[in-house]
Amino acid sequence: MKKILGNIIILLLFSINLIASVSIKSDKTGFYPGESVNITITARGKDIKFPNLTDIAGYQIIGVANSSSTTIINGDVTNTKSKTYTITPEDTFTVPKLKVIVDEKEEWTNPLTIKKLKPTTSATKRAKYFVELKTDKKHLKVGESATVTVRFKIRSDIAVENVYLTPLKNGNFWIKKIGSENRYVDGMYDVIEQKYLLFAQKSGTFSVGPIKATMGFLVRQNMGGAFNNDPFFQQFFQTIRYKDIYSNQIQITVEALPNGLEVYGDFEIFATVDKKKVYANKPVNLTIKILGEGNIDDIKKFDINIPNAVVYADEPKVKSYIKNGKYYGEFSEKVAIIADRDFTIPAIKFTYFDKKSNKPITKETKPIDIKVIGATTQNTQNQPIIKEPIVQSKSPQINTKVIYKEKSKIDYLYLILSFLLGVIVTIIFVKISNKSKRRVKRDKPLEKMIFKAKTDKELYNLLLPYADKKEIQKILDKLEENIYKQTKHKIDKNEILDILEE
Repeated sequence: MKKILGNIIILLLFSINLIASVSIKSDKTGFYPGESVNITITARGKDIKFPNLTDIAGYQIIGVANSSSTTIINGDVTNTKSKTYTITPEDTFTVPKLKVIVDEKEEWTNPLTIKKLKPTTSATKRAKYFVELKTDKKHLKVGESATVTVRFKIRSDIAVENVYLTPLKNGNFWIKKIGSENRYVDGMYDVIEQKYLLFAQKSGTFSVGPIKATMGFLVRQNMGGAFNNDPFFQQFFQTIRYKDIYSNQIQITVEALPNGLEVYGDFEIFATVDKKKVYANKPVNLTIKILGEGNIDDIKKFDINIPNAVVYADEPKVKSYIKNGKYYGEFSEKVAIIADRDFTIPAIKFTYFDKKSNKPITKETKPIDIKVIGATTQNTQNQPIIKEPIVQSKSPQINTKVIYKEKSKIDYLYLILSFLLGVIVTIIFVKISNKSKRRVKRDKPLEKMIFKAKTDKELYNLLLPYADKKEIQKILDKLEENIYKQTKHKIDKNEILDILEE
């Protein structure tokens, strides 16, 4: 009898293996907005290769899990492997047929459709508990903000162990949480409230929500017998059961700003320098600041162009805070400018959509003149240089008597020897002079500053004015990688001096 039963089990396992060598399933047949869905592919065989996926039905895979088991029947080894992909869909979707290689053969899964479920709002006048969304604005401009309030209410006479509100999410808005949860009593309800600032990123009509609230209720398990009504033992036989409820949705319409503008609010712009007089090839540090209310995080980096100067700008920094439900901030960008002649920092212009006047406005700083000490002389007016005329004076005529004397061969020999000796002396003098010049150059201020430079950033600023030389540019590239990419290129300062001397 046992032998027959064993054969039947083996036959059933073999039949299952033949019928479904590859299968696909989901952990749920439908999902609510904001929920994740797990798609699992299972395959049976000795050698299994799953598809290499980055998305499913256009939704990015946010997690992958693997599991496997091995079955040995009469010495025949069979592997069962599963791969689970996690996605967060936004609408009803279909998983297409997917190819799995099992024992060098192509197998295909069946298509799988998962539906988006429409949550029913829990908010009614006599509801025991509900969660709701409210907004102070339903019409916005791109960059403008609205305050959305998430409010969970539960009757004070209902015992709940814990409540979890899912964060407010929407890809069409930049969302900022305002403070932490606020808990208070409103009549017969206990209330949990959380506020958010929503900044519109593009035009259109968008649905915000619903928000899911997960409640945990303490439930007593039935023990039976005499202990069922004993309070002492009841505390050891309790468990938490969870229930999900959903809020309403709100519709927000967003209007595009004119002229392709992206910044909305009320701002002021400032430009300051650390000095207005500077030595040649020394940096002037310019600071650009924008202060005000609005989507200050969307302000782009400024590009400053100054002729005959090297300009290097750091990445902007933004500090922000919320005051009285409004979003304020400070945009700051630092710029280093190096030149060998006088220059002017031009007016810096900033255009945004003004919330007060309800129209685009441009604000700008005043130009800043910088005096360079030891500046290179230049013809700033681009006018032709007028040279003073050369007046040739007539010198008195002198009567000279020329006496011709025939030169001997010995005179010519002396002449040749003298010429050769002069060439040799000249070469020796040039070499000695070059060596002395090198020693003199090593004592010049620039070389001293190069040797005194303690950091790559200091050395970088010293060499910027010589970026037109290819060899110096290569060294600047290495220094830039050391500063910003944390590389460790070794910089030979003697080599830099040699390049500069050449």
